[in-house]
Amino acid sequence: MVEAKPAGHTLIGVEPQAERYADGLPKELTSPVRPLPFLYLSTGEITLFTNLLDPHPRSREIYHVHRPETIAEWLAAESLPAWAGSWASDLKAAEPAPTGVPYADRPSSLRSRIRHMPPPEIVGLWPNQRSALANLELSLQDDRPRALIQMATGSGKTLLAVSSTYRLIKLAGARRVLFLVDRGNLGKQAEDEFAAYRSPDDPRKFSELYKVQRLTTNTIAASAKVVICTIQRLYSILKGGPELPPDAEEGSQFGPMDSCPGSRCRSSTTPPCRPSTSISSSSTSVTGRSTHSGAVSLLRFALRRDGELVPFAERVRERFATWLAQQTGHGRHFTPEQMRWLGMIRDHIATSLEIDSEDFGYTPFVEAGGLGRASEVFGSALRPLLDELNTLLAA
Repeated sequence: MVEAKPAGHTLIGVEPQAERYADGLPKELTSPVRPLPFLYLSTGEITLFTNLLDPHPRSREIYHVHRPETIAEWLAAESLPAWAGSWASDLKAAEPAPTGVPYADRPSSLRSRIRHMPPPEIVGLWPNQRSALANLELSLQDDRPRALIQMATGSGKTLLAVSSTYRLIKLAGARRVLFLVDRGNLGKQAEDEFAAYRSPDDPRKFSELYKVQRLTTNTIAASAKVVICTIQRLYSILKGGPELPPDAEEGSQFGPMDSCPGSRCRSSTTPPCRPSTSISSSSTSVTGRSTHSGAVSLLRFALRRDGELVPFAERVRERFATWLAQQTGHGRHFTPEQMRWLGMIRDHIATSLEIDSEDFGYTPFVEAGGLGRASEVFGSALRPLLDELNTLLAA
């Protein structure tokens, strides 16, 4: 279901209208799923997508409407009880579809399958790796899809990433995983790690179960489950440039980094999503404290979303100023204290790409009273306000 609005029209508040349309399909029309599960809101400049098959549906920006064959694949997915029944016997029976519909059960989505993955009990991992893997999956199950785990050199980052990738493919049905590195030699190391990995529940090696492709050209194999790629080659592919010579992938262009074990993108039909954004404060937890937000500006420029390469933080401040002027024009005014909070929220989005209620437990919010004080200052408008600013400032 596509809801179109004129260019410049805010899409905040349009979702309930789209949901009413999706639920109002005439009964004489046959639909694989009711209500219509895939909602698109678009101004021609910004397109938001909501998957009602998700446990807690929410909109996210996409660059293109999904292809028909992709939507057909989603609709043909197994129901959640059929997918996870062997390890989640407490799941309720699948809801039957209307008579005459070609799909018997309500299909599951990636996010719903992630929520019912069995706990990670993988032998051969160190305690810090097991803890990091468990916290990563808890983050994903809590609908926080962007996560970065920071670990010291030699502590097993690549093995952890391979273990996580295996579980996402086998237990959550991830269609394809992008393993992103910043130098060609790191890509070769990752490829060797995948080739040597033996799953805990199958005697075969990873590469015998799933195809792993390290990109040395700009062509991705249709059968590849894991694609290992350098940032340089990814940029070249997104720009539609010529084949990148291998020696151009050896020099890192991003300066010193604590770690870059890999960034996973589980969308098979749209350009890669934003890089992982939530960074852990230790090797065993996942929080939302920092990000490599400069990479976002780079990718947006490569995808032609932005006409010029502008630092992400600067773009956020420009959008915030525009939004604030619009609020004033609509007769909405903020108190001095609310403006201080809005400034902190803006700055947090500029460095971390998004803000959630958990972030109010960290500096500088906690010094100002944390989530409790923010709730007092904005009242019931706090949650909608955060959703609005996340969508508008980080789009």
